[in-house]
Amino acid sequence: MALCVLIAAGGTAGHINPALAIAGALKQARPDADIHFAGRREGMEYGLVTKAGYPFHHIEVNGIQRKLSLKNIARNAEALYHLALAGPRAKAILRQVKPDLVIGCGGYVSGPVVRAAAKMGIKTAIHEQNAFPGVTNKLLAKDVDVVFAAVEAAVQKLGAPEKTLVVGNPVRPEVFAQDRAAARRAIGAGDRTVILSFGGSLGARRINQVVADLAARGAEAVGSVEDICWEGAAAGDASAEGSASAAGDVPAVVIRSHGVTPQVLAAVEDRGFSVVDATCPHVSRAQHAAAELAAEGCRVIVVGEAGHPEVEGLTAWAEEAGGKVDVVAAPEEIPEGLYDPVGVVAQTTQRRENLEAVVAALREAGLEPIVKNTICSATRQRQEAAADLASAVDAMVVIGGRNSSNTTRLAEVCALTCPRTFHIESTDELDPEAFADCRRVGVTAGASTPENQIAAVEAFLRAL
Repeated sequence: MALCVLIAAGGTAGHINPALAIAGALKQARPDADIHFAGRREGMEYGLVTKAGYPFHHIEVNGIQRKLSLKNIARNAEALYHLALAGPRAKAILRQVKPDLVIGCGGYVSGPVVRAAAKMGIKTAIHEQNAFPGVTNKLLAKDVDVVFAAVEAAVQKLGAPEKTLVVGNPVRPEVFAQDRAAARRAIGAGDRTVILSFGGSLGARRINQVVADLAARGAEAVGSVEDICWEGAAAGDASAEGSASAAGDVPAVVIRSHGVTPQVLAAVEDRGFSVVDATCPHVSRAQHAAAELAAEGCRVIVVGEAGHPEVEGLTAWAEEAGGKVDVVAAPEEIPEGLYDPVGVVAQTTQRRENLEAVVAALREAGLEPIVKNTICSATRQRQEAAADLASAVDAMVVIGGRNSSNTTRLAEVCALTCPRTFHIESTDELDPEAFADCRRVGVTAGASTPENQIAAVEAFLRAL
């Protein structure tokens, strides 16, 4: 008898790609296995799953908006409606597929499917990809037969250590089937050493640590291309200054995650430097979106913080494409006299509610804006998780630089549900008296906050 498995996953590629890897491993082990997927038709999962050739079963589940507004009341009413239908829909899918096993890989959509399967006596499992588990998996852990965790750090947080196995993150076989020589040619590596650094969510912390180590070995941070001391290529001199000792030692310029303007990239290329573009993919997508809107003749509205490096880059990419650009941080900053076509992009760390408020104000002014939602999905998920935590505690501590847009947004989000929110950079800023009447204190941090800072804050609070 063929094995039948139903996998539920949605939201982001961080949930969906491991789910596809699990499906592939099951098919390899059991070629006769019948693999099905459940998810949102409007979500990323639909495209990825159907492209892979698996049967897809639609179920609609939305997250609850926590900020009180007329628009969010309507959205929450819709979310509650979908939630009410999700249980019966999940049961209908299960009766149709008749799976021997149901696996949840995260995202809101996996909740009703896995829970319904557990109640119907079907074997169930979940896989958690992150060190800090998502809300859905934490709620499901107690109901399923087995819990799989990517890392040891997630075991206790999931709340079911007795049935949790640490198995790592499943990876699709095609990731390992790439042509190394072709890849090196594609990036123009030549015979140079190439270091690939990647990560998502809290993985950014480790990336920062590695970059700091590189800096200690001689890498230098510069504010402009002109600050790079090297004249070998330009003057044909066998000697070089600064980071290069000879004309053959061409400096490699690493582009920061916030990205740079097209003018900076051109200056780097003009001087003959090697380029390592570490621009965050979400930022690159936002840059391209801003340029596309400008090229289409739109007046471009950038929702973000004026003067922020990322926002300066978005502005420059739009202007390079021939557009006029306005940076607005809130609806009240929208300039008067706008007329269609108007295009909107957002700084990747903006709150979704702020983007929606600006768009709503433009529509109220009689405009029909073309909106490119360029907010980072990982940032949004972190903000949602922080808001969940803030609503359940007496005080919140948000750790990270005050110049960090990511961390500042976290503090704003937490303050909406927990007025006693403290945005700090170190334990030196914590006053024990501020927590005198608190039973529960929540802690969150920006994506780039070092682990030792977080550990120090946790130790401080536990000692109270």
